[in-house]
Amino acid sequence: MFRKIFLFVFLLSTTLCTLAQNPLTIDDVLGRTPQKGSLELIVEPKINMLLERYKKENMSNPSIEGYRVQLYFGSREKATDVKTEFLKNYPTVKSYISYLAPNFRVRVGNFRTQMAAEAFLVRAKKQFPSAYVVTDKIDLPDLD
Repeated sequence: MFRKIFLFVFLLSTTLCTLAQNPLTIDDVLGRTPQKGSLELIVEPKINMLLERYKKENMSNPSIEGYRVQLYFGSREKATDVKTEFLKNYPTVKSYISYLAPNFRVRVGNFRTQMAAEAFLVRAKKQFPSAYVVTDKIDLPDLD
């Protein structure tokens, strides 16, 4: 008997909780006037918070998937030396030092395709024989 009452109260409370949400329509989300037969969406406030956070992070760090050439992985001093040496020979190619505990790595370029990265790798290997291509988040290309 107790189980039946508990089950009834539980089902009733969950049903009331789901009915308490304010359904949104696609028209509400898009800012249009409602049309007959609009599809209803139930949007949780937490989902909206996550979407806003995702937008804010993407706007603060705009990047896309691409390729870079990694020249070095090791100590900070040597990484700085490698970057300086690279910039002497390739002043127009962007270079980056990043930290991956406990080492530093030097990566160069913002290549959208693996073929472009491999073509640059052939040139870089003459001076940096241990260089190789890696996938990375790259900067968006400049708009001219």
